[in-house]
Amino acid sequence: MLSVFDIDEATRDASPLAQAYAETIVDTVGESLVLVDSALRILSSNRAFQRSFEMSEAALEGRLLSELGASALAAPTLQAALLALLPGEKVESLRVKPALAAADGRIFMVNARRIEQRDAILLALSDISEADRAERAVEIAEHSFREMLMNAAQAITMTDSQGAIVFANHMAGETFGYSLEELRELTCDALLPERLRAEHNAQRANFLRYPHHRDTYRDLKTLGLRKDGSEFPEVVNLGAMPGEGAPLVVSFIADVTHQHVAERQIRQYQTQLQRMAFDAAVTEERERRRIAADLHDGIGQALALAQIKLTALRDSTSDNVRSSMDEVIALLAQSVLDTRTLTFELSPPMLYDLGIKDALSWLAEEVEKRQGIRVELTDDDAPKALDESTAALVYRAVRELIMNVFKHSKTTNAKVSLRRAQDDLEIDVSDAGVGFAPSEASSQLSPGGFGLFNVREQISRLGGTLTIVSAPGQGTQVSLRVPMMQPMQPMQPMQPT
Repeated sequence: MLSVFDIDEATRDASPLAQAYAETIVDTVGESLVLVDSALRILSSNRAFQRSFEMSEAALEGRLLSELGASALAAPTLQAALLALLPGEKVESLRVKPALAAADGRIFMVNARRIEQRDAILLALSDISEADRAERAVEIAEHSFREMLMNAAQAITMTDSQGAIVFANHMAGETFGYSLEELRELTCDALLPERLRAEHNAQRANFLRYPHHRDTYRDLKTLGLRKDGSEFPEVVNLGAMPGEGAPLVVSFIADVTHQHVAERQIRQYQTQLQRMAFDAAVTEERERRRIAADLHDGIGQALALAQIKLTALRDSTSDNVRSSMDEVIALLAQSVLDTRTLTFELSPPMLYDLGIKDALSWLAEEVEKRQGIRVELTDDDAPKALDESTAALVYRAVRELIMNVFKHSKTTNAKVSLRRAQDDLEIDVSDAGVGFAPSEASSQLSPGGFGLFNVREQISRLGGTLTIVSAPGQGTQVSLRVPMMQPMQPMQPMQPT
């Protein structure tokens, strides 16, 4: 039997020890080696080849390569390449695949050489089936990934370290008004207004320096520039992926023009609603004042007059009638008191007659009498002129804050301080109760949330501010600041002409 180790004169003439050594090496290597004659019949093979086809050396000897069950070895391309070999010529890295309908799907990488002085060909076979499948899987994945990016609903671009666009999807073309071919000839600077390019380049360079700091480059708000020169608001998220040499910068771009329009409309609606709410509050105060005046001037005075007349008639009646009249007089007295109380609750007359200090002083007495909360009122005695609308809304705001103390603070003491700060009136309402997190004050679900929100809105419409200082277990202080009426300037005498 001709051995694969007996393939040239040097090996054939070697000593038995050298030949045995060579045979050991060939049988040890992992690559499949086979020696075939000019008709491509197997003369000998190494153990790797035998294991690959699960046949013994004796079973392999004399068989044609095409008969081994691996259809790739029967491929016309391989057969023609081997049969055309001349002495000393070789085939290098020939990839042979099976026919499409073949049961054996193995793929081989073949290197072959015709042996000089021998009518034989030495083949080295590498089964690359798994590698080929992995390679095809990667290609399919890359193709699918590329198709996914190309057809994504969001604009996506990839740029190299110099800012040149190496990839852009269809939505990027639609967003910026370019064809894909045009985009791939641009740099990312072309997609930004000129005044923003320097800042963007610095940002991109910093991102490439620290690409793992992804959170820093999320939801970046900037402006995009279309091919026609128009600008639009955009939100950009940056990512990185490996490239040749330096990583590529991946930009996910969202045109938020419609969002900005919607937000602007919402802000306009909010402003209109705030104005309407403020106007409604002012109208409500005027109606309260009118109703309070009607109660005081109409019903209240009528009841008081009836009480006076009944009291005058009481002394001239019999004892039996006098007892009944006493009951009626008592009822009239209570009605007069109730009417006066209702009048003050609707719109305290001293608010407009005496000012905010006296109105809050009366409120403090009523709260202590009705709710059991002691309200300490302090004032710096400086003049505090407010127009009627401002006075009414400030009074309601302080009343709301005192009611919050009663409802939520779990304390029976509160302080209200008034002071003048230049041309503004400052009022603090504080307590030493349970407190809360100020961030919850704007939530309608938090204790007193809607009341505080409403107070803040009304004070804001007056051109004032509301600040809250509080913490759980640390009490609460709410400070209002509103502008006061400016005194009228005396008229300057006319200068003679």
